[in-house]
Amino acid sequence: MVLFHSLLNVGILALLLLFAFQYQVVRNSEVADAARALAYYLFSSGDSSRVFLNRQIETIDEFVNMLEHTVRSYYAVPARSRGLFMHYTDLSSTSSINRDAVAPPELFMQYHEGNSGSPAFARVLTETYLLKLDNPIGPFANSTALLRNYSETCAPQVDPVAGGTFIPCRVSAVGNLLDRVVQLRLSFSLFSRGQRWSGSGAMTTVPSTWDVLVEYGFEGHRAVMTMATRLSSVSRRQCERGPLLVCWLITLAALIDLYWRLRTQLRIASSKTGKHSLQRERCSSLSRSDSATASRALLDAAVKENGWRWLGYLSNAIVLSFTATALVAQHRGRTSDSQEEAVTLLLAFAALLSSFRVVVLLKLFPSWYVLIDGLATALRQLFVLAVGVLPVLIGFSVCGTAVFGGFSDNTYFQSVPSAIVTMLCSMFGDNLLNTFVRVDQSPCQLQILFARFFFITFMALFVCNILNIAHSIIQDSYSQALKSYADMVTAKEAAKVTPATPFSSSQEQSDRGRKGDDDDDNGAGARRSDELGKGKGRQDEVEDFCTSSVDATSISASRSSRDSERCCTCGMPEQHQQQRTCACVRGPLRAAEVERMLRQLHRLSL
Repeated sequence: MVLFHSLLNVGILALLLLFAFQYQVVRNSEVADAARALAYYLFSSGDSSRVFLNRQIETIDEFVNMLEHTVRSYYAVPARSRGLFMHYTDLSSTSSINRDAVAPPELFMQYHEGNSGSPAFARVLTETYLLKLDNPIGPFANSTALLRNYSETCAPQVDPVAGGTFIPCRVSAVGNLLDRVVQLRLSFSLFSRGQRWSGSGAMTTVPSTWDVLVEYGFEGHRAVMTMATRLSSVSRRQCERGPLLVCWLITLAALIDLYWRLRTQLRIASSKTGKHSLQRERCSSLSRSDSATASRALLDAAVKENGWRWLGYLSNAIVLSFTATALVAQHRGRTSDSQEEAVTLLLAFAALLSSFRVVVLLKLFPSWYVLIDGLATALRQLFVLAVGVLPVLIGFSVCGTAVFGGFSDNTYFQSVPSAIVTMLCSMFGDNLLNTFVRVDQSPCQLQILFARFFFITFMALFVCNILNIAHSIIQDSYSQALKSYADMVTAKEAAKVTPATPFSSSQEQSDRGRKGDDDDDNGAGARRSDELGKGKGRQDEVEDFCTSSVDATSISASRSSRDSERCCTCGMPEQHQQQRTCACVRGPLRAAEVERMLRQLHRLSL
């Protein structure tokens, strides 16, 4: 069954990779290339990244020039892009003369009616301007008409803080208007006619709509304003035979895997509940310690197998979620960026979990599975270590953000998430010197001393202590896995060469005990007396055999808890069992029993 589930998982992984590299990655690349080309036409940036979509505007003249350049580039896009991006017509023009007029960009602006401190400052006005080609900057061409401050004065006023005087308004009309702006947003749309070459050699046209939104914000003293551009697309989609077939095959394979997994789990659970509980007596202290050792080993193995089983359930759930989302996206007439992002993320997560499940194939080769067993053991201890260390790491990050986040050029501690990433990179030796140089720059001497104390404390605690503890956990877990594998091999070899026990099996003893209990009500006292005599005669031999079989019991780490904790009834009546403690009569494991227990452990991974 392990091989069956592993082959199903390999098939699912192959289909996921086929869907990813033959369809989804190609589509995402086309959308990214179109967005990059459109940004290049609008902002004249040849950078392949998206950094140019978020920039800081340092001066008022730069803002005016940037706005004018963006509007003029919008009108010139069809000529520069060879017809791949085209304008929409202006639906507001109803006359036959302007029916083919280009839809102009819209500039949305909210601003205060008066200067700061005046009664008119509380009133917020909202205006929308259509930016034509003859006036690409709209209201900023004649800002004086929007100020409406004829009753207000810009005469110097007394500063209540420093005692000097200041001018309450700017000399520049554009600057005065920008001081009153609350929100400024530029938006327009373009029609895209992308070309895609199919596998047959024919070219297909993919129509889509691109929405461009440019938001201007105002923050602090770093710049006049910030510009953030967002490009989103909505395209028309037709059902494609290849992606649909792959999605249905993935769904079928995932359902088969989930069905057999649940069926096997229910069968194992029913077989466990259907078995009769065996009578247990007090065992010797040595056999009890051996049983506890075997039980702990079995418990660790069961925890690991439960982890693989729940990973399989999670993988099936993510795979089915991906196929459902992809099928819905295929049957919709139009698609959006958010939907494509959801399909991409679910596809990546499903492929990741399926790749993890390929490791189960190594269970067929136990000598290769030792490394994975050690890593699985180490992950639990590393998780406990991470839970204990995380509050300390967050404390260092919050402290670093509060102290060093005020530097305008220090990007390492501008926020708590960025500070956590900086601390982790410093712990592993990445950008260690550069980070220290950044935090050591301050005009305050006390802050410089605190920066050095902060960094030395972090290095001593995380680099010299916690990192070494994590390394020791991994090394000890791998050594423990090697020892467990060696014990299992030794027990298997010992079971093959050890002769069969001269005594009756535990099942026969339990049947004989149950038979004695059934005959108790019928008054079979003679048979009990004979069995008691035989038990007394063989008691010394039984104790010697139990002592000699302790080594075989401690070697077999994979022995089931039911067999390791079973005590003999010695065939004695109940009143004599209370008077005399019987040792565990359990012979060495046979090769067939070892194989049976190994198969049970394999079934636990389902």
